[in-house]
Amino acid sequence: MANAFPDGVSILAFKIDEELYQRIKAHLVRESARTGKKLTQQGFVLGLIGEALQQSERQAAEEAGGNPAEVDPTEPT
Repeated sequence: MANAFPDGVSILAFKIDEELYQRIKAHLVRESARTGKKLTQQGFVLGLIGEALQQSERQAAEEAGGNPAEVDPTEPT
């Protein structure tokens, strides 16, 4: 499937329940106040996804007996 955006960006959208949404909003306010830097919903979610993917790729590399840098994240495990 071709990318719909010329800049190589895709959209990921999903619904969440109101309670989780309110918890996320409260977290963003707390973290923004704690760090003095505005944490956005996008930054928060992308950070979580990035961390989860790195952990998964490290685990896949360890299970394969290789170096995590050698694992192709686009290749199914």
